[in-house]
Amino acid sequence: MILQQLLYFNKVAEYQNVTKAAEALYVSQPTLSRNIKQLEDELECKLFTRKGKSLLLTESGKILYARSTQILRELRQTQMELRELNNSDSEIITVQLRCVAGLFFDILFSYIAQHQNIVFNILQNDNEGINSSEYDLFLYPSLSYTHSAMTDTLFRENIYVAMSENHPLAAKEELTAEDLNDQQFVSIASNRYFHKISQELREQYPQMLCNIFCDDMVAVRNLVRDHNYLTLLPEFTWQKPELTGIVLRSVRNMDMNRYVCLTTNNNRHLSAAAVSCRRYFLTELNKRGIVVLSRGKKTSEEESL
Repeated sequence: MILQQLLYFNKVAEYQNVTKAAEALYVSQPTLSRNIKQLEDELECKLFTRKGKSLLLTESGKILYARSTQILRELRQTQMELRELNNSDSEIITVQLRCVAGLFFDILFSYIAQHQNIVFNILQNDNEGINSSEYDLFLYPSLSYTHSAMTDTLFRENIYVAMSENHPLAAKEELTAEDLNDQQFVSIASNRYFHKISQELREQYPQMLCNIFCDDMVAVRNLVRDHNYLTLLPEFTWQKPELTGIVLRSVRNMDMNRYVCLTTNNNRHLSAAAVSCRRYFLTELNKRGIVVLSRGKKTSEEESL
């Protein structure tokens, strides 16, 4: 039995669903299922039973969940104490950021202005860090509505067609599916999570034919702004200055959106600073007219404040 298996097991137990747990962990479903099976083989017992689309803990699973939760709690407490001991002059918050970068940084800058003693580690491509619980807060997109004890489903984010303001289609307030025929599309490459969502949308709407894939959003933006390519773009990916020369258009009768989720680390002690930052982010969303769709339970650290 290894720590990673306990982390995987806890996440499946939390979501009661392999697909959603794998999405939250940024691992493939086969990898997650294989680790759970290895854990069951080693312990010589079943940990889950299936009820409809949900995975429920067996009696053995309940025992392991209670024990492993305690182990992981002690581990995160130890990590936090060591981190605080070695960073006595400032507090550190690690954020794994996989979506709404423009919105997040806009809110973050206002938070930092009020909390000069906090240092932020913003990780946007460190999937290994997610698997090893190297984060306090984790912002990620989901293809479906998600609800769990530790997760806030923040909002449903629209996905638009982005184009240069000089593109012939930019004169239209709303596009039609026919407008997209014979247009050149550029897309983010498979190393980014949005690739999965955009790929699914292109399968639903084949008129959005894509012939260039870039692993960097700056390259995508430049091709859109300077070379008349189109791309699919979530509403809050870029800040306003980054959208200079670019317009976003919805497409009539095309249901293009995703959910944005915020998870706190169930396997790591959350500092008062991390709790404060999470609360500030949710409050700022509300001020901007974005209503949080679901709330997970308060952390023990948040309840104590």
